[in-house]
Amino acid sequence: MSVSRRRFLGTSAAVTAAGAAVVTVTQPKSSAAQVGGPSPQIQIAATPSPAVIALNRMSYGPRPGDIQRVKDMGLQAYIDEQLNPDSINDGACQSRVQETKLKIRYDSGNGYPAKDEIRKLNHLDKDITDIWYLRDWQRSMNYQERIRPFDEVRVTTWIRAVHSKRQLKEVMVEFWHNHFNVDGSSDASIAVAFPAYNRIMRQHCFGNFRTFLEDVAQSAAMMYYLDNRSNRAGDGEGGNENYARELLELHTFGAENYLRFVDNPANVGTITYNGKTYVKGYTENDIFEIANCLSGWTVADGYWQLPDEVANNGTFYYFDEWHATGAKTVFSLDGEPTIPADQPPLKDGQDVLDMVAAHPHTARTICTKLCRRFIADQPPESVIDAAVAVWMNNLNSDEQIKKVVRTILLSEEFKTTWGEKIKRPFEAIVSYLRATEAEFENDHPEREDPDHGNNWGSITWRMRDTGHKIFEWAPPTGFPDTAGYWMSTNGLLQRWNIPYVFSQSWGGDIQIDLLGTTDMQSSCVDIVDFWINRLCGYEIDAGRREELIAFMAQEGDPAQAPQPTDGAPDWKNPEALQDRLISMVQLLAMYPEFHMR
Repeated sequence: MSVSRRRFLGTSAAVTAAGAAVVTVTQPKSSAAQVGGPSPQIQIAATPSPAVIALNRMSYGPRPGDIQRVKDMGLQAYIDEQLNPDSINDGACQSRVQETKLKIRYDSGNGYPAKDEIRKLNHLDKDITDIWYLRDWQRSMNYQERIRPFDEVRVTTWIRAVHSKRQLKEVMVEFWHNHFNVDGSSDASIAVAFPAYNRIMRQHCFGNFRTFLEDVAQSAAMMYYLDNRSNRAGDGEGGNENYARELLELHTFGAENYLRFVDNPANVGTITYNGKTYVKGYTENDIFEIANCLSGWTVADGYWQLPDEVANNGTFYYFDEWHATGAKTVFSLDGEPTIPADQPPLKDGQDVLDMVAAHPHTARTICTKLCRRFIADQPPESVIDAAVAVWMNNLNSDEQIKKVVRTILLSEEFKTTWGEKIKRPFEAIVSYLRATEAEFENDHPEREDPDHGNNWGSITWRMRDTGHKIFEWAPPTGFPDTAGYWMSTNGLLQRWNIPYVFSQSWGGDIQIDLLGTTDMQSSCVDIVDFWINRLCGYEIDAGRREELIAFMAQEGDPAQAPQPTDGAPDWKNPEALQDRLISMVQLLAMYPEFHMR
């Protein structure tokens, strides 16, 4: 009997193959760090080569030829190359960005005319002062115009993830966007500020954390997202503590170091690192006092209380009248001030950033997250310790983050640990597009049905179903990076559907020429093995491989080229072979081996 795609998916073997079989469940060490519950351990047939491991973690997956290239040059040389992205010629990817066109369509209203246009990405490199007018609510303008800068950043993120040769940089930019999470769709002001915010991530992704931290703190996107733009003292409202709280809980110290029930500074306690003493954790008083230190840090956005001479242009502005000038007890162990009164402008806030950036808790929080991203959901303490040491020894280095990442990537655990991470939906989908050498199609006018022709909008919309709609995670925590969160039944089903959906005219119209890439005169065995090597790069479970071969051969000889069958589903139609090949590759993309990183 012929094996149809539907019947294949209905078999117990296929469910096991596609369903990422759970064989053990380990308890996470920290509930705060392991969002989404325990991380399932996936049963796999083999551990891939270090080249395959590196390409699935330092990049969004190998393109054809990448695995052999890394083997030829050596892993360390590849790591050093990727850690120096400016040395890599990425002109082809940049040309794709420049040639990309994005549709904008809306009906007329409130004094503005209807639009149905295909435009280039015109906001990406503009200074925030040049596009800040888009969030001016006094101007008659459709909301699609206001959020256009954010949409353009998201489109280029897809292009760079799939096509850039600077893959580690793209991975690190995503990591830092997640660490300093801002929901780009939550406010028009954030959407307008998003290109500038993205440039901060790209500028500092391998740089110095303390410098990075201040640029984030002073960005309009973060100011609006966590409300520090309205953090003002002395006007009867009191300070806004939102940013101060997340600065400690998420960006630096980590939630596990919050001393929730400690009121007396004498009870805070200390830790020692390399002979230097630090506070053991942070308290509610620290959050309140840090908010005071950062009061007056705001955005030049035309707010009525700001001086008339301040330009309404979206840049950082320090307003002294909103600043709490008294002494502050930040990380005080005896209740005495640690930050004196009446310091020069910005000094209070900068002192706070100095303190948190240099604290070993910050080093451990971020190094743990980096090790979780590059090695395992529960990363080895030995690698974390080594990364923390490098972090603390390079607090003033312009290459601090780069040196830490290099330490992690050169560890033995990085190149030998496998089966303890799964790709999040965006990563898995980009990996599929890279392996199949997919090409994005520009948006285009569709006169018969103006709602169509919006390929990029379709891609964004469909990603909503996977739970990984990039740059739109509402809480400040950022998307979880543990397998347990992403392995729900519905979540897996949605990610399995995407390779099919994205290739449809209504789902993104991404061009993937599987038939032109495959020698259909080869045997069914060779065709399956060719695609296993392309998508996975290493040996998959033997039973799953045999299922794919049987599917490709139907009732024919697996040692021969595939042929149309007499009955359903092919009815001797030669075109059925193309559908069979496409289905086989998409089925392979459901297998757990493909989703490992």
